[in-house]
Amino acid sequence: MKSMFLTYLLVIFISSISFSQSLRENLDYVNDQLSKYNSHKIVFNIDTEHKALVIYDDISTLVCYFEDVDFDYAEDDSAAIEIYCSEEDECIDQKKLSEEEYSVLEKYTIELDGANLNRVLEKLDKIKELVLEED
Repeated sequence: MKSMFLTYLLVIFISSISFSQSLRENLDYVNDQLSKYNSHKIVFNIDTEHKALVIYDDISTLVCYFEDVDFDYAEDDSAAIEIYCSEEDECIDQKKLSEEEYSVLEKYTIELDGANLNRVLEKLDKIKELVLEED
């Protein structure tokens, strides 16, 4: 019985390491593309506890809950991606850094002229999948 329990703990531990490593690799790729191809100092981070994407740019912090958003090419710009609310009108929380202003957005567009947008979108979808599947 003790052996089965230890095996179970080992499987959980290995799964956790694999999850963290995969999440980190995907996030590192996206942040690398942001640092190379966007001038607004955008950095993505993941809040696994709240299952959210946290976006830091040079003027604000945004929080997008993975269950509420999707990722796609920007409709009006072939060199940009959008994070948009999949069902609600407004679901992206934005807090301005310079003041106490707070707003809720329907979408957030990120210019990535020169980046491999297909790959960035694949990585964002994989991050979303990993976070939403993690218990």
